[in-house]
Formats: sequence, structure tokens, C-alpha cells
Amino acid sequence: MLLPDEDPKEFECFAALVKIDWVPEGLTETTLVERLVQLLWRLRRLRKIEAGLLCYEYASTFAGGVEGPEIPSRAFAGAVTSGLIEKLGRYDTSIETKVSRTMRAIKDLQDRRRERELNPDIEFSWKQEVRRFVDDFQEGKARFVHDLHKWEARTKAPELVLGRSQGPQEIAPGTPAEQEFHGGAPNTAPSSGPPQAREVKRSLT
Repeated sequence: MLLPDEDPKEFECFAALVKIDWVPEGLTETTLVERLVQLLWRLRRLRKIEAGLLCYEYASTFAGGVEGPEIPSRAFAGAVTSGLIEKLGRYDTSIETKVSRTMRAIKDLQDRRRERELNPDIEFSWKQEVRRFVDDFQEGKARFVHDLHKWEARTKAPELVLGRSQGPQEIAPGTPAEQEFHGGAPNTAPSSGPPQAREVKRSLT
């Protein structure tokens, strides 16, 4: 993005010179070089802002009645006191860090591209590794789905029993099968006769 006082033709010439230095190929390299153009342009703009700030402080110091060799030191002291020089320094460091990272990324891409051009087998080996990774992933996914189905089959709702040949069957509540399913032992204690006999026995006692 250009400021109103910046010349678009100058920026285009600047961008062309940067691209000549790097000679990008492909979308990724071109995108990174375009980012580098923007960062370097901002760094160049920052130098002008710093110079303009010092000129403003110089003029303000001179207008305040200071004369002679004290003007530069007073002007710089005024810029430092206002905190603008410190902010510009942090901004400058941030841009330079981004420039270094972008340049390193471009160089790494170009080194790998040239290595593939000199050794075509490297690209073939790389594609084999990717294909092997995809195959391993698909195999692992199939095993996971199979194990998941087995786990679901073993953890059905308590009211169902998975029959191998007859399909799911309901378990009647209170039956030995239901007690055994819930972990309790079936009630196998002998009964003391029919319900009528048990009632008579309880009334006599």
C-alpha cells in the first residue's frame, strides 16, 4: 500500500529490481518475493520518517532560540524525550526480523528446487514417501473403524443380548439371565412351595 506522497512508478521499479535479484519461480516463491518487496519498501519508508522527525525537531529547536552546535544534540534529545525515536526503533527491528525470515524462506525453497532439478530421483523418492504415508494412514483408519465396530458390539444396551444365530433377544427383568448380566449371581435357592403355601406358613408364624 502506497502513501499519497509516494510515486507508484518508483514502487514498480523498486519491485522489479527486487524480483530480478531473486528470480522467483512458481506461486510460492513469487508470493514470498512480493512480501519481501512490501517489507523492504516499508523499511525504506521508515528511514524517511526518521529523517523527517529529526528535521522537525531541528527546526523546533532552532525556533526556540537555540543556536550553534547545540542544535543537533537538542533536536535529537527532543525526539528521544517524545518517545518517537524508541517507537521507530522497535518498528525497524520488527521489519528487519520479518525481512530476514522471508529471505531465508525464499532461499530454502530455491535450494530445494535446484536440488530437485539436479537430482530428479529426489522428487520421485519424495513422492514415494508421501504415497507411503497416505497408504499407512488409510490402513490405520480401516483398523480403527474395525475396532470401533467391535467395541460397539460388546457394549450394547443392557436390555439386549447379542445372539450369534438368533439375533438380539430381550432379557426379562428378574430372571437369572438378567441378574447374571448385571454381575449378580442368579437366585438358585430352593423355594418353599407354591405362593399359597408360603402365605399360610407366614400367617402361622
